[in-house]
Amino acid sequence: MEKKNALFIIDDGYQEIEFWYPYIRLKEEGFNVISAGLSKKTYHGLYGYPATVDMNIRDCSPENFDIVITTGGKNNIKRLEQTSDIIDFVKKIYNMGKYIAAVYYGILIIAHSGIANRKSIAASNILKEELSKYEVVYLDSPVVVDDRVITSRSYADLPQFCSTIISFMGGVI
Repeated sequence: MEKKNALFIIDDGYQEIEFWYPYIRLKEEGFNVISAGLSKKTYHGLYGYPATVDMNIRDCSPENFDIVITTGGKNNIKRLEQTSDIIDFVKKIYNMGKYIAAVYYGILIIAHSGIANRKSIAASNILKEELSKYEVVYLDSPVVVDDRVITSRSYADLPQFCSTIISFMGGVI
């Protein structure tokens, strides 16, 4: 597989399993995995587990990444989805013909950016009401791929989520 560059975006309150499982899984597959936040610092997850990001999102160039991945953590996402630097970066990646992937609350960044408009997405039933504000087709499915948008309901679906990312990015399952 040609080495692909994956960017994970996190903030304080990130969901540890939804970040670390795909982060490690993609590294195992040979991806160059980078993490970014609103500052270059150590963030603490929902259960207190630390993650020191590699970069500030403002220093990331969309040209350098093949996929951007947003994970859950309700408080993490509430801050990120309201930050123009995050929304603009995600839009640029998508508009360049690259992939966007999200699990659980991370889906709200895709919805808020407008990328998910008129797309089918996998989402937890917990998000159904909030997603009704956007023009998305909600599916209670482990993973949904619509165009270059890969979504997954929750951490319970991470094996399928990671396999789908690897498959679509040119890896071998």
